[in-house]
Amino acid sequence: MAPGVRQRQLFYVKKDQRKTNTKKPA
Repeated sequence: MAPGVRQRQLFYVKKDQRKTNTKKPA
């Protein structure tokens, strides 16, 4: 896995938390 993938995942997780779990990825 590329190092950018993990960073992107963490970014999405933080974004999801800020959205109060409004949209959950499959």
